Amino acid sequence: LILNGGKSTRMGADKSNIDYHGKPQLDHLYDLLLAQCEQIFISVSTPSKSSAQSNQKAEIADRFIGLGAFGGILSAFMAYPDAAFLVAAVDMPNVDEAAIKELIQKRDSSKTATAFLNEATDFPDPLFTIFEPRAYPKLLHYLSLGYACPRKMLINESIALIKTSSQDLLINVNTPAEKDQWHDR
Repeated sequence: LILNGGKSTRMGADKSNIDYHGKPQLDHLYDLLLAQCEQIFISVSTPSKSSAQSNQKAEIADRFIGLGAFGGILSAFMAYPDAAFLVAAVDMPNVDEAAIKELIQKRDSSKTATAFLNEATDFPDPLFTIFEPRAYPKLLHYLSLGYACPRKMLINESIALIKTSSQDLLINVNTPAEKDQWHDR
């Protein structure tokens, strides 16, 4: 599940179209995941009508408006409650084939999720995580308590936690300055 439902307000341009790797980021991430995953879905705030992307890539429209990534993940589970979802945010340009393989290889399907530890926050990073089907009712439970943050669920549930060798993997690029910084590295 590629999380692509944001408005890109801080960036001022559609983050899915930014070229970090020789093509739009959405296409790059899609191609990386396609080599490892059975099926790829794009989480969108509203379904594409005339976009060429919609003819090639399956979309899941957010059914929980205003909840960001949490709403996208819940909407995917509503459509496919028995599926496990490898979730990757479109604004994480350092996600690569090796990281996807590592996440899949270290997956523990007996847990609620498998996530990388973000050492900058000392919390699991929900934007590059495998959520197991058992996460769906837990996410709904947290929503009923007023929490719309997938990290909150990850912190409080039994998950497999992976330490990454590179914290750059988990960088989100949300502003033009962050994009310039990424390109200058």
